[in-house]
Amino acid sequence: MVIAIIGILISLLLPAVQAAREAARRMQCSNNLKQLGLAAHTHADANRSYLPCGARDWNFLSWSTFILPYIEQQALHSAMLVPYTANTSGTEEGRYDHATNLTAWHDANVNCYSCPSSEKNVRYSASPATTINQGPKVSYAACCGQTAVGLGIDAGAGFAEDATRMNCWLSNFSGKWTDEFGGGADRIDARGALFGLLGLGAADTTRPLRQIRFTPPNGQVTLAKATDGLSNTVMFSEVVQTTSDTSISTTSSDFRADTYRGGHGAFFSTYWEPNSKQPDNSGMGYSLCHHRPIDGTYEKVKYPCWTFSLYYVQISARSNHTGGANAALGDGSVHFISDSISRAIWRPLGAAASGLSVSIP
Repeated sequence: MVIAIIGILISLLLPAVQAAREAARRMQCSNNLKQLGLAAHTHADANRSYLPCGARDWNFLSWSTFILPYIEQQALHSAMLVPYTANTSGTEEGRYDHATNLTAWHDANVNCYSCPSSEKNVRYSASPATTINQGPKVSYAACCGQTAVGLGIDAGAGFAEDATRMNCWLSNFSGKWTDEFGGGADRIDARGALFGLLGLGAADTTRPLRQIRFTPPNGQVTLAKATDGLSNTVMFSEVVQTTSDTSISTTSSDFRADTYRGGHGAFFSTYWEPNSKQPDNSGMGYSLCHHRPIDGTYEKVKYPCWTFSLYYVQISARSNHTGGANAALGDGSVHFISDSISRAIWRPLGAAASGLSVSIP
């Protein structure tokens, strides 16, 4: 009888304990995003109001490296080859896959890059045949606006590039984006972003020219560009990855928000609401993420993702918190964004110059 009563009491207390633990994890996640927002502002304070570059092309480093000195990770930053150097032989310095950078990220532990509610933070390995790990998965991504980020856009499918994309304004992917899931009826303008992809130009064929392209402040946006107001512009939010995708493979990799692949997974957009059932899109011609449902129904997949033929990346804010995801705004505040937030509000919050006055409900 006593044992039965104890069992009943435990069954009653367990949900409350689990809820308390999740509340604590969600608070820690919020604190992590607060650190990222403050780091971005500290970078701006030290660099004439310029935020860190979102990512330098697809094959070079991204914001998760550039803000390391501002989150008490100067030693890790110093161990890496961060500035682009036009060396004459060997692998170009400043690339994500330079041996020095891979070594530095190996076993690196940046606590504020991992949400405690995320699934096991599996590290990527160089290939299934090696045991050398390249770097940790990251739980957070920078906002590239309300559309997507990409290069080499297919104009015939409704994409248009903006002349200013090389300095990361207008998400580097401006004009209008076709919603291939909705028959092309849902098309919006980018209207700017605080972070974007610094793409190499067609003429940047030599290493000296690449060095010029990657020299700051190219690829960086000033805080003043957020004409909608920093309190109305999203900087960072959560993303998720599958835990089984640990190898760099065209059939199993998941590079959403990783440190390994430079610009491929560095961004999310506010095109879809947090935790959307619409799949994330890699669109790189090879794998950014593979998580297709067996029966073709994406609503049954926890972290839907696919590879689309057009050359763009569109990732939504996602989390393992119930009902929404945390997001850091440009003013340094952190909010929990409900899954049910109106699209008419969420999209402009990702844009820095939408001209709309919206606020989180």
